[in-house]
Amino acid sequence: MSAMDLVWLLVPFLLQYIPQVVMAGIPGIKLRSMTFEEDNQQLPEYHAVTGGRADLPCNITQHSTEDKVSLVLWYKEDARAPIYSVDARNSPLEKAKHFPGATLGSRAYFETFTKPTILKIEPIQEKDAGIYRCRVDYRWARTFTHSMVLNVIVPPKETIILDAENNELSGVIGPYDEGSELRLRCESIGGIPPPTVTWWRGSTLLDDTFEAHPDGVVRNDLVITTLLRSDLLMVLTCNANNNNATVAVATSVKISLNLKPIEARITSLRRTLSAGRKAELECTSTGSRPAARITWWIGTTQLANTTESSSPDRNKTVSVLNFWPTGEHNNKYLGCKAENPMLPGQAVEDGWTLNVSYIPRAKLSVKIDHGKQPTASEGSDVRFLCDIRANPWASEIGWMSEDGRMNNEPDIGVTIANNTLIIKRVQRKHAGYYKCFATNTEGTGHSEKVYLKVNYSPVCQMGQKIVYGVAKGEPARVECSVDAEPSDVSFRWNFNNSIEQHDVLSFTSSGPASVATYIPRSRPEFGKLYCWAKNSVGDQQVPCIFNVIPAGPPDQVKNCSITNYTSDSLRIECEEGYDGGLQQKFYLEVYNEAQEYLEKNLTRIEPVFYVADIPPSTEYILVIYAANMKGRSSSVVIKGSTDAAPRSEQGFSSESINIILGVMIGVVAALVFVAGIAVFIIRMREEERESGSREGPTREKDEILLKKNLVDPAEHDGKDPDVIPPQNVYCAEMEQAGGIPNMLLPPNDYIGPEDRANYRMEPVQEMPFDPVPQKSGLYEAGFTGSLQRNPKHRQEAYIEFCPNQPGVMTPPNLCQYDTSAVQFATLDYHRGRPQGVQVLPPHPPPQQHEDERRTLPRGGRAAVHNPNFHGSRYYIETEFP
Repeated sequence: MSAMDLVWLLVPFLLQYIPQVVMAGIPGIKLRSMTFEEDNQQLPEYHAVTGGRADLPCNITQHSTEDKVSLVLWYKEDARAPIYSVDARNSPLEKAKHFPGATLGSRAYFETFTKPTILKIEPIQEKDAGIYRCRVDYRWARTFTHSMVLNVIVPPKETIILDAENNELSGVIGPYDEGSELRLRCESIGGIPPPTVTWWRGSTLLDDTFEAHPDGVVRNDLVITTLLRSDLLMVLTCNANNNNATVAVATSVKISLNLKPIEARITSLRRTLSAGRKAELECTSTGSRPAARITWWIGTTQLANTTESSSPDRNKTVSVLNFWPTGEHNNKYLGCKAENPMLPGQAVEDGWTLNVSYIPRAKLSVKIDHGKQPTASEGSDVRFLCDIRANPWASEIGWMSEDGRMNNEPDIGVTIANNTLIIKRVQRKHAGYYKCFATNTEGTGHSEKVYLKVNYSPVCQMGQKIVYGVAKGEPARVECSVDAEPSDVSFRWNFNNSIEQHDVLSFTSSGPASVATYIPRSRPEFGKLYCWAKNSVGDQQVPCIFNVIPAGPPDQVKNCSITNYTSDSLRIECEEGYDGGLQQKFYLEVYNEAQEYLEKNLTRIEPVFYVADIPPSTEYILVIYAANMKGRSSSVVIKGSTDAAPRSEQGFSSESINIILGVMIGVVAALVFVAGIAVFIIRMREEERESGSREGPTREKDEILLKKNLVDPAEHDGKDPDVIPPQNVYCAEMEQAGGIPNMLLPPNDYIGPEDRANYRMEPVQEMPFDPVPQKSGLYEAGFTGSLQRNPKHRQEAYIEFCPNQPGVMTPPNLCQYDTSAVQFATLDYHRGRPQGVQVLPPHPPPQQHEDERRTLPRGGRAAVHNPNFHGSRYYIETEFP
């Protein structure tokens, strides 16, 4: 064996032994043989920027749950000594001992809590670049080694900008002429790897082509072939960068330009210039940098007498010309030129012809797509053209319709462009007169009006009556009106409900209106009527719809009962009947049966009534009915009563009894005194009557009035709105054996309490007999007769009073009376009508009796007395105050 062979045999041994020797300085660490994992794959690369951080991963996952990591060693390049060690032989990996080497020092730390585990190096230095190996020793498994490459990036140092002559530039450069070419160069110095050098305008990339030179310089040349106005004060930036973790190194410059004027504009109002009269004209130039110079010309002659001024930013120049025109200047061109003195030969000009102006002349023409002029069909397009001749030219062009001035409103199909008016998809509302107008300094000229006719199929007129309420068998005249052009239309009608539909043949038509007569004879024949019209344009698309509903007086209420009663209240509930097709209301009239007058009346939207504040222990007649716009139902009459008032159980003391006895004695004495006065008055009246039959009546004797069962209005405070206040009309007093009961009879057509004050008693020759129907239930309640309503100021009434037997109602035609007992009196309407006066149908006065009439002054009183009365007639003549 040669010496060379012996060396090759010792190399593996030395490779294993040297690390053990190196690590021998670490107490307790003994390394076993390393096993390298042969791998033909390319090593992974990791990048970091100087001053940043590098994360190098190492997979230490065990291949067996029973095994664990003992040692983790990091090596760089071919170094034999580890640059970082982790000893976990005597503790878990999370609590292992860490030993950084001198190369990394405190810049490195091995993170064991991450997966995979990571060796962190921060801050990175340029010398940290290279190949790193991670060796992992397990307690039982073989050793694994992972290798990787760390690349360290060094950013470039600086960038500079040069012009075509290699002059370094910074800040504002120029000025350059508008339209000229610009060449700039950017150089980047330093950087590993070599950076990319780019040109930017704001966030817009202009050029990314560059070349690297051996001296470490990278260059990029920028060429702008034509400088535009928009390039004024633009910022050009050169960027150099070799990574995406740091900010690029950049240098910027700002471009200054010489700009030619954008425009020259004569801003003075174009008007007629009178010869020999001074005219002051103004011309403005904008966009020039530096400020433009302005000159005035007529033809080839330059005008003098000008003054010029510039804005502070030198971007706007104003020139004023003081000009005295002559007749030769008529129809000559007046021009204003603006030129940048730094850019000769690039002037801009404005001007107008001098002439005598006149009011514009406008002529309107109409063009209609697919229509006969000037009639359009709904949905077509209409174009109006306004031909204008004016000098000077019109400063304003407008359009007028019957509704006033028109505006450009494309959203609704109206477009105005100069002298053209376009109406898209014309509708019937667009029909009418149109004209255009134009205005200049001399005034405004209008075209002649042109009428636009728009034909359209029929549509329903707005605001028609659409609901018709009729009774069964009652004809409904349903009117259907449409708008149409032409208005020569024909109609057809159709009935439809949920069961059937059929045409309605009974109708008449006149122009754009039709009236159908429809008679519903049963409930299924109520429903909807449809009306269609047709003209030469076409059929009506949406019909006019009318509802025919049942209507009539409501039915009688049902199942009325008193559901609750107390000593001063009653509660009445009924079931409502059919409402007649219209909204109905319900009415209750409460009559005091004992005192024979209307106690209260109520109006409700439901047939439920609560009557409060009425006397206790009293029998009442309750009249209930319903009413709507068609009339009222028949009445339902029931009887009810209130309980007795609760008595106080507290005993009276002797002192209280004495007081009560004293009061009673006083009352009895007062009654005796009043009775004596009454007897005295009666005797006096008999004497006056006897003397009056011989000497004639006198006014003083007629003014004595005795009243009976009358109520003073002051006794009613009106707190209950449903109680009808008494009218307190004083009538002739009746005295007779047995007395005469008072009755107040409600009329058949009574609707509500608002009509109560309008009743009157008709004259004999006009007052018909209108008895209460038997079905109303009022005869059972003891009512006869009728009341009528009339607001006349003077009236005569013939009234019968007939005594009733207890529990018996005497019809008017059976009333027995003495014809000699006819008396006449004047009513005092200042005092009102007494509660419960019975008004009976009239009978003619007996022919054999001579009428006795007594007329009193307004507000007077009349007392009529007949002690032999068994049935009398009174002819009452009244005059309202």
